[in-house]
Amino acid sequence: MRFRVLVLLLLLSSATANLQAQALVLDPLIQGAPLGKYMSFWVDEVGDADLQKVIRQADWLPSAETVPNHGLSRKAFWFRLQVQNNNRLENWLLEISNPLLDELDFYLVSDDGLLLSEHHMGIARPNSGRQLVHRLNLVPLDMPGDGHFTIYLRVISHHSMQLPASLWSMERFIEHSEAGSVVVGMLAGALAIMLLYNFFLYTAIRDPIYLVYVCGVCSFLVLQISLKGLGYRFLWGEFSAWSQVSTFLSAYCALFFATTFAMWFLKLKQRGFRLLWAINLVRYSAIGALLMLPVLDRYWNLYIVALLAISVICVGFIAIFTYYKSGDRPIKIFIAAWVVFLLGVLLYIFNKLGWISVNVWTEQTIALGMITEMILFSIALGDRINTEKAQALAAREKVLLSLESEQEEMQRLLQIEAMELNAKELSLQVQLKNNAQLEQSIEQRTGDLRQAAEKLRELVRLDPLTQVYNRHFFNEQIAEHFETAKHHNRFISLLMIDVDHFKAVNDQWGHAIGDKCLCAVAARISRLLGDTGHKLFRFGGEEFVVLMPGADPKQGYLLGDAICEQVSTVNLADQSGPDRVTVSIGVAGFTPEASQRSEQLVGMADTALYRAKQSGRNRVQLALENGGQLRA
Repeated sequence: MRFRVLVLLLLLSSATANLQAQALVLDPLIQGAPLGKYMSFWVDEVGDADLQKVIRQADWLPSAETVPNHGLSRKAFWFRLQVQNNNRLENWLLEISNPLLDELDFYLVSDDGLLLSEHHMGIARPNSGRQLVHRLNLVPLDMPGDGHFTIYLRVISHHSMQLPASLWSMERFIEHSEAGSVVVGMLAGALAIMLLYNFFLYTAIRDPIYLVYVCGVCSFLVLQISLKGLGYRFLWGEFSAWSQVSTFLSAYCALFFATTFAMWFLKLKQRGFRLLWAINLVRYSAIGALLMLPVLDRYWNLYIVALLAISVICVGFIAIFTYYKSGDRPIKIFIAAWVVFLLGVLLYIFNKLGWISVNVWTEQTIALGMITEMILFSIALGDRINTEKAQALAAREKVLLSLESEQEEMQRLLQIEAMELNAKELSLQVQLKNNAQLEQSIEQRTGDLRQAAEKLRELVRLDPLTQVYNRHFFNEQIAEHFETAKHHNRFISLLMIDVDHFKAVNDQWGHAIGDKCLCAVAARISRLLGDTGHKLFRFGGEEFVVLMPGADPKQGYLLGDAICEQVSTVNLADQSGPDRVTVSIGVAGFTPEASQRSEQLVGMADTALYRAKQSGRNRVQLALENGGQLRA
């Protein structure tokens, strides 16, 4: 036992030594460098772990990437970073440059396990709750003097589980932030300029394609300020519900308007493009996903956006190369813009899905691709206007030359049309008369056929001797009513009836008298059933069955007793036959369970009938219960 404790202490001391060896020494040279390789992480599968439980965790995994990137995940991730403060710089800041994290909890713990500070951020929370208000996630490191400290970060994200973390001094971060803000502002400004430029073109030309393009640019602008954290910082920081869906809402709008613009620009409907249905499917799927945002699980939104974007880009390439012409300059520009946009979107999507690493280039691909694409699209729209003007002038000249000949042709066609109308009126009168006669004949014939079919259907169901329902119809009815009783948890009962000593009747008086006896028994039972909803069937030979849907075994027993009394007190044959006949009846009924079959009900009634015969005939026997199950 002592040896095991000693080994455990050695392992713990070794693990502690390794952790201390991985501690990040705070030095001015590390400012702005990615911290991923200094981190370890642990996945909270349930999502309810608190800080004390996390501190006690031993199964931390090292992060192999400079920027931890776990793609899409519903789970809560804990990241740990151990730092050693030599007090060379004060006012350290931890920067998490992913503004789309839903929940980001920061804990600073001293070497002796004391919680020094904690901060709670993320777009699922109001912006006003942050200590440092910025478009990115900033946390001040309040470390009292030298020593070892541990930073714990709990992260939940419905966008992408990426944690680009770096450390800065306050002075250096201000310089870095200003440069980044200039780049982001230039991107947003370029989009705003393109939006205003094309909006003014729309007001001057009134071409709907410009309005669609303006809406697309507006959607991309909202998408950019959402991705860069500007929207959360300046516009909707206090509305956490909007902050969590603004990215996907603008992405779906951008997909719809970009697809509509491409479809109109290439005139795919007029050209009869075979994959036009696929483009419409993407457009309306984007609108459907947009409308489903309040109830759609946000975890799947990035997959849906990626699928729709890749689909429309691929179909767009097929359309471009289908209608490509070497002399069509707008199409060439459109191809160049589409290629740039495709590469930008694909790299950004692969980045967010965790398929490629996170760096400056992969983070800015969609923005650069968007700016380049929109500039080229604007040039292509200008060329399209010039081309359409030239084509319109040429077409106008042709129209003027052919106008006179068309007018003459129109007059001739009107004369021919008047003659055709007179002929059609005469033909229509004759046709209406013939149709009326034909419809009357068809209605009469249809009624006759319907009556004949109904009679034939009834004859097929009846026993030719007794004129009650036959065995085949019984098999259909019991299967149907048994499933209904099973589905609605209702009783179903069955009476198995056998004419006593029927073989002796046939042997003594002949089969003709026996047939009369069977007919008389069937008639008596039918009158007794009346309109109760129970049905009588000839099961075979001298056996009959009564099917009682919705009736319990007690009701079946009472009906069987009444049948025995009615049949035994009536002279069922003429003077050359027996004075009377009797019947033996077995009754079974239960509420069927899922595993039971209708054959069990028939078998139980048959067994009860056998007991009725064995106990003297002219009586009713009820199937018995045994352990919750009926038995005969």
